[in-house]
Amino acid sequence: MRNSSRQAPYEGEISGYAKETVAATQNAGIIKRTGDGKLAPKNNATKRH
Repeated sequence: MRNSSRQAPYEGEISGYAKETVAATQNAGIIKRTGDGKLAPKNNATKRH
């Protein structure tokens, strides 16, 4: 998969093996960054309709 993420690369935020999956899930709208542009994998998830 080509790295087409809006916020890539993820240097220092996630492990190398997860970059492709994180980019894909972010591009699909499944995960989003926080208001300050960071990934927060340990934060609680929210469900919005």
